Amino acid sequence: MLAERKPHDQLRKLSDLGTKLSLEEIPQALAAAKDLKQWRQRAVLQQATLKHWAELAPAEAFDYIAKLPESRSKIEAIHYAVLKFANKDPESAASAVTKLSDGPSRMDAINTAAEIWAQTDARKALSWVDSLAEGGIKDSAVKSILFVWVHIDPVACYSRIQKLPPDNIKNALITNVAQDWAAFDPQGAIKWANTLPEGSEKELGLQNVAESWADYDPELASEFALQLPQGPMRQQATAAVAERWATQNPQAAAEWITNKLDPADQQMALPRLLNFWTMESPQEAGKWTAGLPPGPFHEKAVQSYVEAVNNWAPDLGAKQAITLTDESVRNQKVETCVKHWMELDPISAQQWVKKANLPQYFKTRYLAPALGSQAVVGPQ
Repeated sequence: MLAERKPHDQLRKLSDLGTKLSLEEIPQALAAAKDLKQWRQRAVLQQATLKHWAELAPAEAFDYIAKLPESRSKIEAIHYAVLKFANKDPESAASAVTKLSDGPSRMDAINTAAEIWAQTDARKALSWVDSLAEGGIKDSAVKSILFVWVHIDPVACYSRIQKLPPDNIKNALITNVAQDWAAFDPQGAIKWANTLPEGSEKELGLQNVAESWADYDPELASEFALQLPQGPMRQQATAAVAERWATQNPQAAAEWITNKLDPADQQMALPRLLNFWTMESPQEAGKWTAGLPPGPFHEKAVQSYVEAVNNWAPDLGAKQAITLTDESVRNQKVETCVKHWMELDPISAQQWVKKANLPQYFKTRYLAPALGSQAVVGPQ
């Protein structure tokens, strides 16, 4: 293998060798790795061998890796060994990682063992982690368990989540409880969310119940969202319902936004609807937007459509942007689309700019560079 002239071929074959060793050959391979001249050769053979050992005998591999000096390679090797060890015997793996010396590899190993054990018995995993010394490692392991447990039994998991201090982690877990609980029992999830402390936690709970419910029954979820008190919470909930509904029936979601939401709720829901709809069917979304009667809602819908469709079809965006009544907004939106259109299809973009009812400075800016001496200088 070392006779290979290309380093890539050397390393590929050394890595492949590590995956084919018997248990008896593994100590010889690790000893041989130490005698290789190049660091990359040593690292590749050692890592491949340790990974294979962890697959064959994870407890023994873990014991060997635990004695290595702290390094990135040790963290990677021990992470893989703990994955295999904990899947086979989570209680023994937990006991083993607890005895590791302090360092980055210990933190990673404890988190990995906690996460794997939580998949089969979150309560026992928490009992083990609770026995650890107070500090960052324990806090991190508790969170690892909770983010697994919340998807297995959100109802039971909340009994532990509620003891956490208010922060972004707790908010994320409340979001997961709401979404997973509402998926099988929306009424129960609503009752639970209404017991949360007033403020951000309650708002998170209720709006995420609405969002999750809309995944399989958007009509009922939309009715629930409209019963929430007016304000940011309802705006977030109705926007989330609109987005989930759009993935199932964008036309129905659009009609709901048009006919049921007040202007404040529409302000947030329209972009969420059109961001998805224009990605999947820019022509259909544009047809709906263009067909709205004149007025503030039409103006907002066109702006949202233009912002969303510019990524996929800037030509369609420009053609709708030019219908906006506010001149400054109209020119800004048209320019955004034309810039992108010029990158994709400059000839079509130039032809449209030349014929469109746009200010002369705009035509000069976008036609002169392309047409040179033929640039348009008079009114069009």
